[in-house]
Amino acid sequence: MADDFYDLCNVTPVDDAGGLSIVRAKALHDALATRRDFSVVRLLKSSGSALAMHEFVIVDVECDGVPTRNPHGIDYRERLALCIPENPNALVEVLALRKGFPVLIHQNNGLRDGPASLCLYFEPPPSVLRTWTPQKFLRRIKWWLQQSAKGELHPADQPVEHLFFASKYELVLPWNFNEMRKSTAHRLVIRPRLKRPDNGMTCVVEAIPASATPPGVTATHIELTLPAVVHGFVERDPATLGELSEILEARGVKLLPQLQEVLRQPVGAGGVPVTDHETFVILILHIPMRRDENTEPDQIAHRAFLMMTDAMKLGVATGTLMVHEKQYFVDASSALGAPPNQAWRQEPISPMDVSRQLDAAEPALDSAARSQVGVPCAHLHRAERRAGVLRS
Repeated sequence: MADDFYDLCNVTPVDDAGGLSIVRAKALHDALATRRDFSVVRLLKSSGSALAMHEFVIVDVECDGVPTRNPHGIDYRERLALCIPENPNALVEVLALRKGFPVLIHQNNGLRDGPASLCLYFEPPPSVLRTWTPQKFLRRIKWWLQQSAKGELHPADQPVEHLFFASKYELVLPWNFNEMRKSTAHRLVIRPRLKRPDNGMTCVVEAIPASATPPGVTATHIELTLPAVVHGFVERDPATLGELSEILEARGVKLLPQLQEVLRQPVGAGGVPVTDHETFVILILHIPMRRDENTEPDQIAHRAFLMMTDAMKLGVATGTLMVHEKQYFVDASSALGAPPNQAWRQEPISPMDVSRQLDAAEPALDSAARSQVGVPCAHLHRAERRAGVLRS
């Protein structure tokens, strides 16, 4: 049975509640002792290379309100890890340790092949923490499981869910991006501008005269507007271009044909010399999101992905281009619908949030520019921390 659950790594066992040092961990353990529907399995604390101090209470919870054989895949008894951070301003995280636990709406970001993280609250952490108690927290866990099993967790009047979580990489568009990308007198370049404290990066899209030489390190950008998709659970970050394609295909969108069409465009009949092109590619996706199949899109999600390659090499990897006598040419077989090269599927990608600059002369753009494409749930993802304590 142990093989049915994910293990935590970089942790050491705690013999009993007396070995817990975090106040909330002790309070949760005391509250669990009064509940018949929760059973404590074991206690753990972070160690070794873990990035922050946490204590973990592993529990089995039984929910009478979970319907038998419900179509959403929640079991009557579920094993959970209650992850209590030493930081009192951070929320307690709940991980579903059963390997067969479903991917559902209202989950936080995490490892694609790791435990699901339950998003228990719609409110931001400061609001939750003002009234947080161990007893209310345990009731909230059961409520989440029961409502998810019934398919009733997402209120009809709540905005549609975004497709992806927030990222430590960011792409900032100019306030007049829509106009500038149509301009024949300018071209858009992408430049890295800022290293972030979380080891992420901010890149900025800039418009320069069409005949000008791009300043410094720049990137090729590929822009695709995809067909509308129905909102649902928020996707965990894909690590490769192939994983991104699988995510979109599950929503009814084929990525590769649109990508190949864009990669063909810069290469004419005379080909393009094999030289050092831009050092990286940023793929920008515009994804209309709608509540169900019968409604118009409520909003457009913007997401970008960073690839440490150049567009010509990506064209070869997708089977769109070929190299002949030190020239890139369009591979005619790909244009005729031949099976694509599969090398592109392994191309590593890093997700990027997309935001828009403000312009003081255009106050009407303020609300739109402030609109972020981050996480609608209360928890932001903790991928950096989880990388130290989770493994399958």
